[in-house]
Amino acid sequence: MKDLNYWKNNAEEDYITTPISVLRYITELENKVEEAINYTRSCTEVCDCEFERIDSRRIQCVKCEMIQIRD
Repeated sequence: MKDLNYWKNNAEEDYITTPISVLRYITELENKVEEAINYTRSCTEVCDCEFERIDSRRIQCVKCEMIQIRD
């Protein structure tokens, strides 16, 4: 099974030939994931939220009805 370490090692071997724009895009994606994780943590600290998907971009807490929009 290909786990995260497999993909990391594979990426490290290939990164020298990867265009800088692709590396930058990956960095930006990683930043967005981190922001989403931090935002969700702050929300769940307040109300112990349980989310359900509204549509492809939005989720809503079934307890406090807070809506989160994903870019």
